[in-house]
Amino acid sequence: MATILVHGADLMLFSRIDAQLGSRGHQVRRVRSLDGAPTADVAICDAEQVDLDEAVKVLRPARLLAFGSHESPEALKRAKAAGFDRVVARSALVDRLPGMVDALLDPPTTMPVPADDHGPNTEGQP
Repeated sequence: MATILVHGADLMLFSRIDAQLGSRGHQVRRVRSLDGAPTADVAICDAEQVDLDEAVKVLRPARLLAFGSHESPEALKRAKAAGFDRVVARSALVDRLPGMVDALLDPPTTMPVPADDHGPNTEGQP
């Protein structure tokens, strides 16, 4: 399946991530430093433990998921501003990780061009 890098997570959290994603066929690797980081499909970073701007620069074109404590909203805002694709509280990461990774791995969807130029047909709208 996909190669998933985990950067900045403590060993207990990494073990949970590895168990959830490894059981779905993903190769999960923990990196302690971005120096020589292998390429990946998705990178998961602790917004409170890593240099977010450097992570974006080094880990792209991987899809990027940052997590952090809900008690540290500034770290979460910095991750969003740095360019992470998804930013979540640590509790959400643990609860919904497989679905979040699936969504990041899915190709972007596009709406088909309408046959006429009146815009999309919205149910309940004139």
